[in-house]
Amino acid sequence: MPGHCDASDLWAKLREDQIAPATIYRTLELLTDAGLVRKLLIKDRTCYEENLGRPHHEHLICGQCKQVVEFTDRTLEDRLAEIVETHGFRHQTHQVLISGLCPACQGRKGNSELSGLGGPEARC
Repeated sequence: MPGHCDASDLWAKLREDQIAPATIYRTLELLTDAGLVRKLLIKDRTCYEENLGRPHHEHLICGQCKQVVEFTDRTLEDRLAEIVETHGFRHQTHQVLISGLCPACQGRKGNSELSGLGGPEARC
């Protein structure tokens, strides 16, 4: 399962194999519970990415072309740990998702403002 996908993406690829959507949803939940895939909430969609031996990372998503960029930042992780400690929370998991425009879309005509972000068409 390379990249980020949702259950409907998988179903579209497996439809010819006559795999029911309910089976895909149950399997994704089992894989998530086993720690083999990571569940992401990207806009209004629940997406999944493989989690085998990959370090924790965050995401940038382009509101125009829907490109998803993964990044790691030790300073950000340290700051989040400080915030958790300050508030007395016991950290279980977190997700940072930054929406904006990628460099390619920034250069396109009509994209001088951050328009089109956060719409229901945002994809995984």
